[in-house]
Amino acid sequence: MKTTSADYFDGRSSLRHSSTVTLDGNQVRICFDGQELQYDRDQVRLSEAVGSISRSLHFPDGGVCELHDNGFTACFEQKAGGSSLSGRLHRLEISPASVVASLVLCIMLVGGFIQYGVPWLAKRAAFALPPVMEERLDRESLELLDRFLVKPSTLPPEKRHAVMRLFKQVQSGFPTDFPYRLEFRHGAKLGANALALPGGTIMLTDELVELADNDQALMAVLAHELTHIRNRHALRGLLQSSASAVILASVTGDITSITAIAATLPAMLAEARYSRDFEREADDGAIQWLHSQHLPTKPYAELLAKLQAQLTVKSGAPPEKEGVRNYLSTHPDTAERIRRIIRTP
Repeated sequence: MKTTSADYFDGRSSLRHSSTVTLDGNQVRICFDGQELQYDRDQVRLSEAVGSISRSLHFPDGGVCELHDNGFTACFEQKAGGSSLSGRLHRLEISPASVVASLVLCIMLVGGFIQYGVPWLAKRAAFALPPVMEERLDRESLELLDRFLVKPSTLPPEKRHAVMRLFKQVQSGFPTDFPYRLEFRHGAKLGANALALPGGTIMLTDELVELADNDQALMAVLAHELTHIRNRHALRGLLQSSASAVILASVTGDITSITAIAATLPAMLAEARYSRDFEREADDGAIQWLHSQHLPTKPYAELLAKLQAQLTVKSGAPPEKEGVRNYLSTHPDTAERIRRIIRTP
Protein backbone atom coordinates (compact mmCIF):
# COMPACT_ATOMS: atom_id res chain seq x y z
CA MET A 1 0.00 0.00 0.00
CA LYS A 2 1.25 3.47 -0.91
CA THR A 3 -0.33 6.78 0.17
CA THR A 4 0.50 10.38 -0.73
CA SER A 5 -1.07 13.81 -0.59
CA ALA A 6 -2.40 15.39 -3.78
CA ASP A 7 -4.60 18.13 -5.21
CA TYR A 8 -7.87 16.78 -6.59
CA PHE A 9 -10.08 18.41 -9.25
CA ASP A 10 -13.46 16.84 -9.92
CA GLY A 11 -13.51 17.84 -13.61
CA ARG A 12 -16.69 19.90 -13.22
CA SER A 13 -15.27 23.02 -11.58
CA SER A 14 -11.90 24.67 -11.03
CA LEU A 15 -12.14 24.15 -7.28
CA ARG A 16 -9.08 22.42 -5.84
CA HIS A 17 -9.48 19.86 -3.03
CA SER A 18 -6.64 18.81 -0.75
CA SER A 19 -6.75 15.03 -0.77
CA THR A 20 -4.90 11.80 -0.15
CA VAL A 21 -4.40 9.15 -2.79
CA THR A 22 -3.84 5.53 -1.86
CA LEU A 23 -2.66 2.73 -4.11
CA ASP A 24 -3.80 -0.52 -2.56
CA GLY A 25 -3.15 -3.51 -4.79
CA ASN A 26 -5.27 -2.95 -7.89
CA GLN A 27 -7.34 -0.21 -6.28
CA VAL A 28 -6.84 3.58 -6.28
CA ARG A 29 -8.68 5.56 -3.56
CA ILE A 30 -9.02 9.35 -3.30
CA CYS A 31 -10.18 10.88 -0.01
CA PHE A 32 -11.17 14.56 0.16
CA ASP A 33 -13.65 16.64 2.17
CA GLY A 34 -15.02 13.52 3.88
CA GLN A 35 -15.63 11.78 0.55
CA GLU A 36 -13.94 8.70 -0.86
CA LEU A 37 -13.73 7.65 -4.51
CA GLN A 38 -12.40 4.30 -5.64
CA TYR A 39 -11.25 3.11 -9.07
CA ASP A 40 -9.61 0.06 -10.58
CA ARG A 41 -5.97 0.79 -11.31
CA ASP A 42 -6.51 -0.14 -14.97
CA GLN A 43 -9.07 2.68 -15.25
CA VAL A 44 -6.57 5.32 -14.11
CA ARG A 45 -4.11 6.94 -16.50
CA LEU A 46 -0.82 8.47 -15.36
CA SER A 47 0.23 11.56 -17.32
CA GLU A 48 3.46 11.55 -19.34
CA ALA A 49 6.69 12.69 -17.70
CA VAL A 50 7.75 16.12 -19.00
CA GLY A 51 10.77 17.73 -17.36
CA SER A 52 10.09 18.66 -13.73
CA ILE A 53 6.33 19.18 -14.22
CA SER A 54 4.19 17.40 -11.63
CA ARG A 55 2.45 14.31 -12.95
CA SER A 56 -1.27 13.66 -12.67
CA LEU A 57 -3.69 10.78 -12.35
CA HIS A 58 -6.64 10.98 -14.75
CA PHE A 59 -9.86 9.21 -13.80
CA PRO A 60 -12.65 7.93 -16.10
CA ASP A 61 -15.21 10.41 -14.73
CA GLY A 62 -13.02 13.41 -15.66
CA GLY A 63 -11.40 13.91 -12.27
CA VAL A 64 -7.69 14.68 -12.00
CA CYS A 65 -5.22 14.34 -9.13
CA GLU A 66 -2.01 16.38 -9.27
CA LEU A 67 0.73 14.39 -7.53
CA HIS A 68 3.79 15.79 -5.73
CA ASP A 69 5.51 12.54 -4.77
CA ASN A 70 7.81 10.96 -7.36
CA GLY A 71 7.96 7.83 -5.22
CA PHE A 72 4.20 7.34 -5.62
CA THR A 73 4.37 7.72 -9.42
CA ALA A 74 7.22 5.20 -9.57
CA CYS A 75 5.17 2.77 -7.50
CA PHE A 76 2.12 3.30 -9.72
CA GLU A 77 4.19 2.60 -12.86
CA GLN A 78 5.66 -0.50 -11.29
CA LYS A 79 2.23 -1.82 -10.37
CA ALA A 80 1.16 -1.14 -13.95
CA GLY A 81 3.70 -3.67 -15.18
CA GLY A 82 7.02 -1.87 -15.16
CA SER A 83 8.28 1.51 -16.27
CA SER A 84 6.45 2.97 -19.23
CA LEU A 85 8.24 4.20 -22.31
CA SER A 86 7.57 7.79 -21.22
CA GLY A 87 9.18 7.03 -17.87
CA ARG A 88 12.30 5.67 -19.50
CA LEU A 89 12.44 8.64 -21.83
CA HIS A 90 12.04 10.97 -18.86
CA ARG A 91 15.01 9.38 -17.10
CA LEU A 92 17.08 9.81 -20.24
CA GLU A 93 15.87 13.40 -20.52
CA ILE A 94 17.13 14.36 -17.07
CA SER A 95 20.43 12.48 -17.40
CA PRO A 96 23.33 14.84 -18.30
CA ALA A 97 25.21 12.01 -20.01
CA SER A 98 22.18 11.16 -22.13
CA VAL A 99 21.66 14.80 -23.06
CA VAL A 100 25.30 15.18 -24.15
CA ALA A 101 25.19 11.89 -26.09
CA SER A 102 21.96 12.95 -27.82
CA LEU A 103 23.46 16.32 -28.74
CA VAL A 104 26.58 14.70 -30.20
CA LEU A 105 24.45 12.22 -32.16
CA CYS A 106 22.24 15.03 -33.46
CA ILE A 107 25.28 17.03 -34.61
CA MET A 108 26.70 13.95 -36.35
CA LEU A 109 23.40 13.26 -38.12
CA VAL A 110 23.00 16.86 -39.25
CA GLY A 111 26.63 17.03 -40.36
CA GLY A 112 26.29 13.76 -42.25
CA PHE A 113 23.14 14.96 -43.98
CA ILE A 114 24.82 18.24 -45.00
CA GLN A 115 27.94 16.42 -46.17
CA TYR A 116 26.26 13.60 -48.10
CA GLY A 117 22.49 13.98 -48.19
CA VAL A 118 22.23 17.56 -49.47
CA PRO A 119 24.72 17.04 -52.37
CA TRP A 120 22.83 13.90 -53.44
CA LEU A 121 19.50 15.72 -53.38
CA ALA A 122 20.99 18.74 -55.18
CA LYS A 123 22.31 16.51 -57.96
CA ARG A 124 18.92 14.84 -58.32
CA ALA A 125 17.11 18.19 -58.47
CA ALA A 126 19.61 19.77 -60.90
CA PHE A 127 19.33 16.90 -63.39
CA ALA A 128 15.52 17.05 -63.13
CA LEU A 129 15.30 20.63 -64.38
CA PRO A 130 13.64 20.83 -67.81
CA PRO A 131 15.79 22.16 -70.71
CA VAL A 132 13.63 25.27 -71.03
CA MET A 133 14.53 26.23 -67.47
CA GLU A 134 18.26 25.73 -68.11
CA GLU A 135 18.06 27.84 -71.28
CA ARG A 136 16.31 30.62 -69.38
CA LEU A 137 18.90 30.61 -66.60
CA ASP A 138 21.66 30.59 -69.21
CA ARG A 139 20.23 33.61 -71.01
CA GLU A 140 19.56 35.62 -67.84
CA SER A 141 23.01 34.85 -66.46
CA LEU A 142 24.70 36.10 -69.62
CA GLU A 143 22.57 39.25 -69.66
CA LEU A 144 23.55 40.08 -66.10
CA LEU A 145 27.23 39.46 -66.79
CA ASP A 146 27.06 41.71 -69.85
CA ARG A 147 25.39 44.44 -67.84
CA PHE A 148 27.71 44.57 -64.86
CA LEU A 149 30.96 42.63 -65.26
CA VAL A 150 32.11 42.27 -68.88
CA LYS A 151 32.28 44.23 -72.11
CA PRO A 152 32.10 43.30 -75.80
CA SER A 153 35.09 41.30 -77.04
CA THR A 154 37.93 43.12 -78.76
CA LEU A 155 39.63 40.00 -80.09
CA PRO A 156 40.45 40.14 -83.81
CA PRO A 157 37.99 38.09 -85.92
CA GLU A 158 40.69 35.68 -87.05
CA LYS A 159 41.63 34.92 -83.43
CA ARG A 160 38.01 34.29 -82.52
CA HIS A 161 37.60 31.97 -85.50
CA ALA A 162 40.71 30.05 -84.47
CA VAL A 163 39.44 29.61 -80.90
CA MET A 164 36.00 28.62 -82.18
CA ARG A 165 37.61 25.83 -84.23
CA LEU A 166 39.34 24.59 -81.07
CA PHE A 167 36.04 24.74 -79.21
CA LYS A 168 34.25 22.65 -81.85
CA GLN A 169 37.06 20.12 -81.71
CA VAL A 170 36.71 19.81 -77.92
CA GLN A 171 32.91 19.86 -78.04
CA SER A 172 32.82 16.86 -80.37
CA GLY A 173 34.15 14.72 -77.54
CA PHE A 174 31.27 15.56 -75.19
CA PRO A 175 27.64 14.33 -75.08
CA THR A 176 25.23 16.31 -77.24
CA ASP A 177 22.53 16.77 -74.58
CA PHE A 178 23.37 20.50 -74.39
CA PRO A 179 23.34 23.12 -77.17
CA TYR A 180 26.94 24.07 -76.37
CA ARG A 181 28.09 27.47 -77.57
CA LEU A 182 31.03 29.77 -76.97
CA GLU A 183 30.73 33.50 -76.21
CA PHE A 184 33.67 35.93 -76.25
CA ARG A 185 33.81 38.94 -73.92
CA HIS A 186 36.36 41.46 -72.73
CA GLY A 187 37.00 40.56 -69.09
CA ALA A 188 36.79 44.06 -67.57
CA LYS A 189 36.05 43.26 -63.91
CA LEU A 190 36.42 39.50 -64.43
CA GLY A 191 39.90 39.60 -65.97
CA ALA A 192 41.28 36.38 -67.46
CA ASN A 193 38.36 34.05 -66.92
CA ALA A 194 36.01 31.41 -68.29
CA LEU A 195 32.51 30.75 -66.91
CA ALA A 196 30.25 27.77 -67.56
CA LEU A 197 26.61 28.88 -67.71
CA PRO A 198 23.89 26.32 -66.91
CA GLY A 199 22.34 26.02 -70.37
CA GLY A 200 25.49 25.08 -72.27
CA THR A 201 27.18 28.44 -72.85
CA ILE A 202 30.83 29.06 -72.04
CA MET A 203 31.88 32.68 -71.67
CA LEU A 204 35.59 33.10 -72.46
CA THR A 205 37.35 36.41 -71.86
CA ASP A 206 39.85 38.02 -74.21
CA GLU A 207 42.41 38.16 -71.41
CA LEU A 208 42.42 34.38 -70.96
CA VAL A 209 42.67 33.77 -74.70
CA GLU A 210 45.65 36.12 -74.93
CA LEU A 211 47.36 34.54 -71.92
CA ALA A 212 46.97 31.00 -73.30
CA ASP A 213 49.73 30.96 -75.92
CA ASN A 214 49.26 27.19 -76.31
CA ASP A 215 46.23 25.69 -78.07
CA GLN A 216 46.39 22.55 -75.94
CA ALA A 217 46.10 24.59 -72.74
CA LEU A 218 43.13 26.53 -74.10
CA MET A 219 41.40 23.34 -75.19
CA ALA A 220 41.92 21.90 -71.70
CA VAL A 221 40.22 24.97 -70.21
CA LEU A 222 37.30 24.50 -72.61
CA ALA A 223 37.06 20.80 -71.71
CA HIS A 224 37.12 21.76 -68.03
CA GLU A 225 34.19 24.16 -68.49
CA LEU A 226 32.25 21.71 -70.63
CA THR A 227 32.55 19.20 -67.80
CA HIS A 228 31.13 21.77 -65.40
CA ILE A 229 28.14 22.14 -67.72
CA ARG A 230 27.65 18.43 -68.33
CA ASN A 231 27.67 17.71 -64.57
CA ARG A 232 25.41 20.70 -63.72
CA HIS A 233 27.96 22.01 -61.22
CA ALA A 234 26.67 25.59 -61.16
CA LEU A 235 23.09 24.54 -60.41
CA ARG A 236 24.16 21.89 -57.92
CA GLY A 237 26.31 24.42 -56.07
CA LEU A 238 23.39 26.83 -55.88
CA LEU A 239 20.99 24.14 -54.71
CA GLN A 240 23.40 22.80 -52.10
CA SER A 241 23.39 26.23 -50.50
CA SER A 242 19.56 26.16 -50.44
CA ALA A 243 18.91 22.82 -48.79
CA SER A 244 15.23 23.42 -48.02
CA ALA A 245 14.41 24.00 -51.69
CA VAL A 246 16.41 20.92 -52.66
CA ILE A 247 14.49 18.73 -50.23
CA LEU A 248 11.14 20.13 -51.36
CA ALA A 249 11.92 19.68 -55.04
CA SER A 250 13.40 16.20 -54.61
CA VAL A 251 10.66 14.80 -52.38
CA THR A 252 7.61 16.39 -54.03
CA GLY A 253 8.89 16.56 -57.60
CA ASP A 254 7.79 20.22 -57.73
CA ILE A 255 10.55 21.61 -59.95
CA THR A 256 8.87 25.03 -60.04
CA SER A 257 9.83 25.50 -56.38
CA ILE A 258 13.45 25.84 -57.50
CA THR A 259 12.77 28.94 -59.59
CA ALA A 260 12.73 31.27 -56.58
CA ILE A 261 16.32 30.47 -55.60
CA ALA A 262 17.48 29.94 -59.18
CA ALA A 263 16.89 33.65 -59.76
CA THR A 264 20.09 34.25 -57.77
CA LEU A 265 22.20 32.07 -60.09
CA PRO A 266 23.62 34.89 -62.24
CA ALA A 267 25.02 36.64 -59.18
CA MET A 268 26.43 33.37 -57.90
CA LEU A 269 28.23 32.72 -61.20
CA ALA A 270 30.05 36.02 -60.90
CA GLU A 271 31.38 34.90 -57.52
CA ALA A 272 31.59 31.20 -58.43
CA ARG A 273 33.67 29.08 -56.10
CA TYR A 274 33.13 25.48 -56.99
CA SER A 275 33.67 22.82 -54.37
CA ARG A 276 36.83 20.75 -54.44
CA ASP A 277 34.86 17.76 -55.66
CA PHE A 278 33.40 19.75 -58.56
CA GLU A 279 36.84 21.07 -59.48
CA ARG A 280 38.34 17.60 -59.43
CA GLU A 281 35.51 16.33 -61.63
CA ALA A 282 36.04 19.17 -64.11
CA ASP A 283 39.82 18.69 -64.14
CA ASP A 284 39.30 14.95 -64.62
CA GLY A 285 37.07 15.76 -67.61
CA ALA A 286 39.79 17.96 -69.10
CA ILE A 287 42.49 15.35 -68.48
CA GLN A 288 40.31 12.60 -69.93
CA TRP A 289 39.72 14.65 -73.08
CA LEU A 290 43.45 15.40 -73.45
CA HIS A 291 44.22 11.69 -73.10
CA SER A 292 41.58 10.81 -75.71
CA GLN A 293 43.40 13.14 -78.13
CA HIS A 294 46.83 11.82 -77.07
CA LEU A 295 47.79 15.28 -75.81
CA PRO A 296 49.95 16.05 -72.74
CA THR A 297 48.50 17.63 -69.61
CA LYS A 298 51.55 19.79 -68.89
CA PRO A 299 50.41 22.82 -70.96
CA TYR A 300 47.19 22.98 -68.93
CA ALA A 301 49.13 22.98 -65.66
CA GLU A 302 51.52 25.62 -67.04
CA LEU A 303 48.60 27.91 -67.92
CA LEU A 304 47.23 27.61 -64.39
CA ALA A 305 50.70 28.35 -62.98
CA LYS A 306 50.97 31.41 -65.25
CA LEU A 307 47.61 32.67 -64.01
CA GLN A 308 48.69 32.13 -60.42
CA ALA A 309 51.91 34.05 -61.00
CA GLN A 310 49.94 36.87 -62.59
CA LEU A 311 47.67 37.09 -59.58
CA THR A 312 50.55 37.04 -57.15
CA VAL A 313 52.18 39.97 -58.93
CA LYS A 314 48.93 41.96 -58.96
CA SER A 315 47.87 41.32 -55.40
CA GLY A 316 50.90 40.11 -53.49
CA ALA A 317 48.71 37.36 -51.98
CA PRO A 318 47.67 33.80 -52.87
CA PRO A 319 44.65 33.69 -55.21
CA GLU A 320 42.48 32.14 -52.53
CA LYS A 321 42.90 35.25 -50.34
CA GLU A 322 42.96 38.12 -52.76
CA GLY A 323 40.31 40.31 -54.32
CA VAL A 324 41.60 40.53 -57.90
CA ARG A 325 39.45 38.46 -60.20
CA ASN A 326 40.57 35.94 -62.80
CA TYR A 327 40.13 32.29 -63.66
CA LEU A 328 41.88 31.16 -60.50
CA SER A 329 39.87 33.39 -58.18
CA THR A 330 36.72 31.59 -59.29
CA HIS A 331 38.39 28.16 -59.31
CA PRO A 332 39.97 27.63 -55.87
CA ASP A 333 42.71 25.24 -54.63
CA THR A 334 44.95 26.13 -57.57
CA ALA A 335 48.21 24.77 -56.16
CA GLU A 336 46.63 21.41 -55.41
CA ARG A 337 45.10 21.28 -58.89
CA ILE A 338 48.42 22.04 -60.56
CA ARG A 339 50.20 19.30 -58.61
CA ARG A 340 47.44 16.83 -59.45
CA ILE A 341 47.48 17.69 -63.17
CA ILE A 342 51.27 17.49 -63.39
CA ARG A 343 51.25 14.04 -61.76
CA THR A 344 49.02 12.86 -64.64
CA PRO A 345 51.20 12.18 -67.70
